[in-house]
Amino acid sequence: MHIKHKNNSLILGITGHRDLLEKDWKVIINGDKVEVAGELLGYVKAKLQALEQETPHKRLLLLSGMAEGADLLLCYVARQLKIEYIAVLPFAPEEYLSQFESEPQKQLFRELLQTAEAVEVVAQSEGQDPYRAVGWEIARHSDELIALWNGVDTGLTGGTWEVVTMARTGKDADGRRLSCLRDKHRQVFRLHHLLTPRQKNPYPIPRFFDTTSINALLPLGTAYSWITLTGGIPKELSWWGKTWRWFVEYRYGFFKYFMTLLLFTATIIVGGIGIHSYAEHAAHLPNATVHHIPWWEAFYKAIKFSAIFPPPFDYEASAYSPTYVWGKVLGLIFFMYSASVAVVLLMGDTARRVVVRWLFGRVFRPFNLILGLNEKSFDVLTDLRLRREWVVALEHDHDSPYYEDSQQQGAIVIGDEPQVPVKLKDVGFQRAKEVYILGDDDSENLHLVQQMDRLLVERQNHSSQSTWYVQVQDAGKRQFLNKFTHKLPNVSIYSFNLYENIARRLLIQYPIDRFYHNPSNDTSHVFIFGFGNLGHEILRNCLKMGHFGKGRKLAVHVFAEDATDKQATFAAMNPCLAALIAPDAIPAAFDNVLGRELLDEVFGHISLHFHKLPQNDFSLLHDTQPLYDALRPEGIVSIYFTLEDEFASAAHLSSLLERLNALQQQPLNGQNRCDVQVFCYYNFPNEAETALVERRFNELAPHVPVVCFGNFLNECSARSIRDRALDQLPQLAALYYDEVIDKQQSWEVEAPADIIERAKVNWRSKKEMDKESNRLFADHAFVKMRLVWETMTLEEKQRATDTTTSIAQELREWLQKGLKDYQEVANLEHRRWCAEKLLDGWIPLLNDPAEIAGSVQHWKNDKPFKTLARSQKQHLDLVPTARLAQIEVAKDTKLIEGIAAFIGVLRGKLG
Repeated sequence: MHIKHKNNSLILGITGHRDLLEKDWKVIINGDKVEVAGELLGYVKAKLQALEQETPHKRLLLLSGMAEGADLLLCYVARQLKIEYIAVLPFAPEEYLSQFESEPQKQLFRELLQTAEAVEVVAQSEGQDPYRAVGWEIARHSDELIALWNGVDTGLTGGTWEVVTMARTGKDADGRRLSCLRDKHRQVFRLHHLLTPRQKNPYPIPRFFDTTSINALLPLGTAYSWITLTGGIPKELSWWGKTWRWFVEYRYGFFKYFMTLLLFTATIIVGGIGIHSYAEHAAHLPNATVHHIPWWEAFYKAIKFSAIFPPPFDYEASAYSPTYVWGKVLGLIFFMYSASVAVVLLMGDTARRVVVRWLFGRVFRPFNLILGLNEKSFDVLTDLRLRREWVVALEHDHDSPYYEDSQQQGAIVIGDEPQVPVKLKDVGFQRAKEVYILGDDDSENLHLVQQMDRLLVERQNHSSQSTWYVQVQDAGKRQFLNKFTHKLPNVSIYSFNLYENIARRLLIQYPIDRFYHNPSNDTSHVFIFGFGNLGHEILRNCLKMGHFGKGRKLAVHVFAEDATDKQATFAAMNPCLAALIAPDAIPAAFDNVLGRELLDEVFGHISLHFHKLPQNDFSLLHDTQPLYDALRPEGIVSIYFTLEDEFASAAHLSSLLERLNALQQQPLNGQNRCDVQVFCYYNFPNEAETALVERRFNELAPHVPVVCFGNFLNECSARSIRDRALDQLPQLAALYYDEVIDKQQSWEVEAPADIIERAKVNWRSKKEMDKESNRLFADHAFVKMRLVWETMTLEEKQRATDTTTSIAQELREWLQKGLKDYQEVANLEHRRWCAEKLLDGWIPLLNDPAEIAGSVQHWKNDKPFKTLARSQKQHLDLVPTARLAQIEVAKDTKLIEGIAAFIGVLRGKLG
């Protein structure tokens, strides 16, 4: 396919669904005219205009498959804006038209074909799918791709998902690298994804291929939001490049084989030439003992040079030959090098890596230290080695399956106990660039940190900048870690709960408060199958984030094998929730006027039920299951399969999917379909396998979107752990509270990059309790933005949902206006904060409403009184919203207004 003016054009590939909703896209024949209407036109028009403004020195050129639906819509808008487009067709036009179902769209196709800059019919090889061929041509010629897509991987050949995959990766949905990729190599590629409903599934889901930057990409996640993702196609090595890489990689034999062979060959060639030359000169000397020798004999005699044997004949100074001397020198070098290689090979891989590490890496390259090997730490190690970073691992169990695998990855694995201080010192942990402690036992992890902390304090000469990443599941132990480690100037300690991070990211990306789809619904239903570490964290996040405003409710159902014991344990850990589980069980701390009012306001809209996990298909599919009561038209249902065995999760889901899909296909009598989303924990050590399972689920139930999540290969990659993207918004919130609210400073004239850097520094000084509070505030900011979204007009939504830089100001303006005018949002923040405190074990300071007025000044001015109350986990502000002191109401309102500033900073634009 040939494109004219390629160098002056920004080439936009376009793809999307055929079965768009009628309200979004409708073609009407009015006499001889073809008219188009629908809400999508405004969103697409705003995006194309924004791209024109971004690239004034280039013209836009669209590549379209001209299929029904999204393809024709984009070309129609392009024609309105006088943007040129090329039609890329799988068949000749008339043959292609025979596959159209809509007569009006056939007429629109003919009109648009007449105004196209060019019409290309893609030639297909034998057996090639024509739609895949069109998608590939569009993907490989495009600088950027616009996708009107619902975010679901349907597995359809040549479908929207596959075109997106091909454009991003240069491979089809099955992972096969497609031919002709090198015709177009992009260093930078952008995907503009409009979350677009379709008739098969009217509730789109956002997809993030880089979840480490989720906060910067996700203002809302609602239908008709634009999400712009930046990436690139990795360059494929040529045959020569692959051959050279085979040689230069140590593990593939460069130093062991190639260099040895090269030195030996050089010795034979140079030595042979030298011997032949020497013999020619010496043969003419008086009383010569050396005679002319043939070339083959000269090369044969040169072999002696490589073995340091005596020279092939006595040396005559008058017959001096420099080449002869160089042959002897090369022979000496070859002998020494060969002996060194032999010694290294005899040492074994581990000893060799230790020697190399201490001889070279200590001086020239920093290293990463991993203490203990398990599934999570092995995934980190694998990722670090893929990035060609030095890795040293301490693991005492030589029989561990990860021990040998780590050695094969090229890591230095030392078989010692990480907990032994002398071993930590021997391995040089104080010089490590990064230390990863990802054991399954929190206490052992804390013990390791304390050991290293003590050793550094004793040394008092720690000079290397180091970052320690520590996995600690228990929130109380994370607070302990923060309190009892020394504040070493060159050490940063990041503690995290892997399962909490997975749950947070999942609920941010796929929210449970999808009321913007069906505003008439007043309840969000959550079903959690399995109550291990991950299920527990999803439940806690739902209880902390499930405060939606407008009188809306949250109903949570948990299915566990030992449901009664799990319920009792959870109630004991969270006494504030006792009334949710047993209505008459009010803890003594809340058995008063203020306590009852507070619990009713904070948790009165939430219901929580524990059920026995179905053990067979009959129990799972029976009508008595509460799930089927929630799956009604216009309902909002989120289903999580979180059994610790990923195959058990997948098996339960596969049993349920067919019925879910059948229910979603029932006639609706004018009502909207139930908004159901399904999430399956699938931690299989192969990303392609996980993607394949997700695709098969969506093929099995095309009317029910299924997302597989929790793969440790992603969650435990070094980048995911290093990148503090989940803390970007919390950091800004903490800085905003300190500078703008407390100190009355302004951010208006500052560069966003400076604010972000200052926020990182400020974050390091925060207590773990304050960090957690800011994280929860930041996560709930998305709930508040979606609440404001419902108050906006269609035109405002069309202008404000774009996440490109040119639209950042629009986003900030409507957030400022909506959040400031909508007082319920500020009240909602107090409810969320109370839920956070109560779930962390705090209780109200006061019992009687009459005590509030006199206690505010006492709390503010009497520091010992406040300190004592906090030490008992009592707080003055744990009161119903209507009884909150006005100074705190003002702070909440100011903090809510700051959300617009946070988003502006993340977009790189404040004013």
